[in-house]
Amino acid sequence: MMNLPFLKKKKTLDFGFNQLAYSRELVYCLKQRILDTEEAKYLLDAFPADIKQKFRECLFEPDNPKIKDILDFLLKNSETAKIIKRFPGSAEAFEYLYLAYDPNKISPVDRYYLKSKAGIQIHRRLTALRDNIPFWLEKIYKGKKLLIDNIASGPGRDMIEVLKKFPGWRKKVQVRNIDIDPAAIDIGKRLVKEYGLEENFSFECKKYSKAELRKADLVILVGVLCPLPMEISIRVMKSMRLFSKPGGLIICSTAQKELIYDDPLTDFLMKITGWYMDYKTDQDVSRILSATGWKPIGEFYDEPLRHHKMTVAQLN
Repeated sequence: MMNLPFLKKKKTLDFGFNQLAYSRELVYCLKQRILDTEEAKYLLDAFPADIKQKFRECLFEPDNPKIKDILDFLLKNSETAKIIKRFPGSAEAFEYLYLAYDPNKISPVDRYYLKSKAGIQIHRRLTALRDNIPFWLEKIYKGKKLLIDNIASGPGRDMIEVLKKFPGWRKKVQVRNIDIDPAAIDIGKRLVKEYGLEENFSFECKKYSKAELRKADLVILVGVLCPLPMEISIRVMKSMRLFSKPGGLIICSTAQKELIYDDPLTDFLMKITGWYMDYKTDQDVSRILSATGWKPIGEFYDEPLRHHKMTVAQLN
């Protein structure tokens, strides 16, 4: 916690990227500034009067006891919240963001998730992966079928989308998706069957630490580092070395601090349901790579807001 001795009546405020001590007057001003945004008004319109008042009081105070009432409301009125609470980071939650649901057939809270900046950028992250991965495949393709390991990939939508849009790669890659979530694996199997991609994909429902190593040409690690603190991120990236052949590539994503600055409201909703992010800077990403023997050779983003950084690195 940062100490600000010139402020009186300090109160803790959680913005997700750190804990700051503020005066009660400043807390009120910061809350009010966010509550006056169009996004906040849209969300609050989905709440009954009592929940709306409690949300105003509890905003950025995850330890406030009134949070329980807000959580109970969310779990009764949002499929997204129920999925996140049951399994933070579940691929099922992302399906709401990826698919074109009829807004008249989902709850107002779920419509908020869809319209939020954080929700929109998750979809743009998928688009960025779909459009940029082929560029890196061209860099490493030498006429022999490429082995791709998609680690903790959920259903593996990124590579599914690549092969949908760029069918020329179907004869050039073989993708293995590894995830511990049976629901995510089922979604992936359904998608590859729907798009006629069964020959390109295999699925393993297990911890990646239990998977057989096959020295892939490309390792994809999307969404895994986003909630992890630096020490664990470094540990995970070290373990990814085992999956790569010498000189192989990795594409790893991180949730950047731009997200918490742009959309603190959605971040707070995620916290209520138990999904915490560890937002990182470019310097953090550089530190992770330098500590784990991966040489950065490129990057791309979920334009235009750049909430997510996709780093391309080569095994030293």
